[in-house]
Amino acid sequence: MIGCDSLRPGGTPPQPDISFAPIEDDDTIYIYLGPLEGDVTSPDISFLFDDAYMVRSQPAGDPDNNGVDDVLVYTYFDVTTQNRALLFAGPLPELPDRITSEDAVMVIYDDDAADYFDTKYINQPGDMDGDGLDDILIASSSANYDAGTVSLFLGTSGIFEITEADVTISGDASAQRVGAAASPAGDVDGDGYEDLLVRTDDRDDERATRRLRGNALSS
Repeated sequence: MIGCDSLRPGGTPPQPDISFAPIEDDDTIYIYLGPLEGDVTSPDISFLFDDAYMVRSQPAGDPDNNGVDDVLVYTYFDVTTQNRALLFAGPLPELPDRITSEDAVMVIYDDDAADYFDTKYINQPGDMDGDGLDDILIASSSANYDAGTVSLFLGTSGIFEITEADVTISGDASAQRVGAAASPAGDVDGDGYEDLLVRTDDRDDERATRRLRGNALSS
């Protein structure tokens, strides 16, 4: 269970909403809109994926800058099938309407089975380049025969292959596993740009953390 900022337009202050992403063998995600209290039996928003074995959801911030938060969904079938990160822009239609893959405003896909996404680290790192739009981070420590890759897509929409990322951090050796973990670091150097923490996990079981400075992304 994960928390999202409000997916409804307006509201002062916005109430947090709750998204429930089922485990394997299910293809539905439900969102319960806040405020919540007591026994809640029915969701407000439903995603239906009939083309995926596993789905996971993640708050996405507001990459389209319309004042309503979006939802990032990872869909996965198996290592030989195209895996995707799908961005759905809020406000989202409520039940009885069902949201499907075709409703995504942004699709990031991987056609190479050797580079399939890692499911644990697809998230929203904030506004890394200072353009006012939230960005999308995909960490794939198993990419390139476990060398690992972290891909950053700066706030936008459209259809992209994973190799078309705006910023890429790649491992330089097999089994280095760059992107074993990745997360926002805040603004650790005080320059006004969000920074990024990336962990490696190499073949010798040595672990290291790299920091990407957000100001390196600005033009």
